[in-house]
Amino acid sequence: MKPTTDLEHELWKSGIEFVGGGDEVGVGAFCGPVVAAIVIVNSRILAIEGINDSKKLKPKKREELARQILGAVEFYGIGCIGNDYIDEFGIKQATEEAYFQAYLRCGGHLQYLLLDGKLYMPRIPVNQDVIVRGDEKHVSIAAASIVAKCYRDRCMCELHNEFPVYGFNSNNGYGTAYHREQIAHHGLCKYHRRSYHITNKEENYNGTYRETKVEA
Repeated sequence: MKPTTDLEHELWKSGIEFVGGGDEVGVGAFCGPVVAAIVIVNSRILAIEGINDSKKLKPKKREELARQILGAVEFYGIGCIGNDYIDEFGIKQATEEAYFQAYLRCGGHLQYLLLDGKLYMPRIPVNQDVIVRGDEKHVSIAAASIVAKCYRDRCMCELHNEFPVYGFNSNNGYGTAYHREQIAHHGLCKYHRRSYHITNKEENYNGTYRETKVEA
């Protein structure tokens, strides 16, 4: 199944000019920020070939599509919330804050938001549809997923340059076996989410971690 533009066209035909797709990335990661993107689609974006759920695209293709999307878009926003905020307020509130920052950076142009997942964003004062696996169904959400993923991947490469031992340039802060082994041997860096109860001592390492999830 590939994303379609059917819903976006329906909303345009109903008189809604500024329709945006929203998606986030990094909720389940052990380290780094949670990033949300909102992309207000237009006919130029909808004409781009190959837009799909970012998880189904290879890195080189994602980056190419992100450049095309941002080159075609008139209005978009990205919100990035770091691990300190996540630890203090929780991942649900951090995700809402990331979306709110993305909304503000759209400059007041957003009229209708199509969101991936199950949760509405209460601080964004526009009509919203929440769509499970929306990044697989609608081009606007898929475009947002690509923009958010590429932005966060670049952030994690910067963290990798500072702390190369964890392999952030390949695991993007998620709990791969290699990442867990490095935590066990080297402890946590300043970008790890301590509220996720990640074991940081080798003698306590048992290969399991509890990840905090956005509440449904």
